[in-house]
Amino acid sequence: MAWTTRVAELLKTKGRRGSTMPFSDLFVRFHQVLEENTRAMEIISEMEDKLGGEYVFDRKFLEDTARAVKAVMLRSAYHFNAITNNKYADIYDVIESLTQQLQQELTGRRLFPRGQNVVDLTSINDTLADAVGNKAFKLSKVAQLPQAAVPAGIVVTVMGFRKYLAYNNLFDEIAALLASCRGGGRELEPVCQKIRLMILGGEIPPDLRQEILQGTQRIRPQNPESGLYSVRSSALGEDGERSFAGLHDTLLNVPFRDLLSGYKKILASLYNPAALEYRIKFQIPFEDMAMAVLYQQMVPGRVSGVIYSIDPNAPHENTCLVTAIRGLGKGVVEGSAAADTFRLSRDPPYPVLGVRLGGASSGSQQPHPESFSQGDSRQESKPCLE
Repeated sequence: MAWTTRVAELLKTKGRRGSTMPFSDLFVRFHQVLEENTRAMEIISEMEDKLGGEYVFDRKFLEDTARAVKAVMLRSAYHFNAITNNKYADIYDVIESLTQQLQQELTGRRLFPRGQNVVDLTSINDTLADAVGNKAFKLSKVAQLPQAAVPAGIVVTVMGFRKYLAYNNLFDEIAALLASCRGGGRELEPVCQKIRLMILGGEIPPDLRQEILQGTQRIRPQNPESGLYSVRSSALGEDGERSFAGLHDTLLNVPFRDLLSGYKKILASLYNPAALEYRIKFQIPFEDMAMAVLYQQMVPGRVSGVIYSIDPNAPHENTCLVTAIRGLGKGVVEGSAAADTFRLSRDPPYPVLGVRLGGASSGSQQPHPESFSQGDSRQESKPCLE
């Protein structure tokens, strides 16, 4: 047959290029590659039969099958590299990576994407949603709106977080400590304190340190050392199905010299007691914990606030809600400041339907000359409503 002749020529060519293996051994190796590939197809066929619904199987069957597939692939790769003088030695790393991902899927653990440690806010696309966390991902979407003015920023992705833990050998220690507090209760506070101190006492890997500092030059190209920055959490799951509102840290007016220490503080806030209690309450797996960190240039805001595109107090009404205070908006987010509240219609021209100033009705109190006006509320809400 023509294909057997071609294989024989190929094997002879490999032998002439420096292989000390006799042709007969090369042919045996090639036959073993075919046998392992056949075995792999048999395993896949067996799994398809089980998934057909006529058989009962459990997780052990899936784990045993995954191990069998790995063993077959490794043997096939070994024989293939024997034929090619280890020309494709990198295939072992590929097999290991794939089997690790498969094992994580079987255990219900989140698969963390691989890629850049630091990305610009304007460069984020849908493929980076898990890498940058919900807060940064959604902010990147707002930045793409034509009428939205979003301060320049970068995101240190969850790959940077995992790189930091690996560099400081913290994975196993943190996992052991978290396992001891899954039930919550009085032991949570000391465990959280110990984990946070471990993170704060670690060192940022040199290449990650350099990437962060280079990223700040893109935020503020002219003299980044003289700027002030915000350093914000963007944990996986934060501002998603569960809000985690106020449970992780936000640092404002951070000088350039404190940007790296600020990074460690935000990472440590992933393990704040209130954040872990929240995870325990809603049964969010500890294995999914990862923190991306958002850096942005600080803006000296006259007025700051929060816009809800749907009024959370009346989700079935066609209204949105704006809460605002003078200066920075941290007091609004934390609920520590008495904010002015505006209810707006979601229909153009977005009339103001109700106002509460500083927690009181608009009829009992006049707005401060520098407070958020009704015209401001309509203008700033338009990008959220259109």
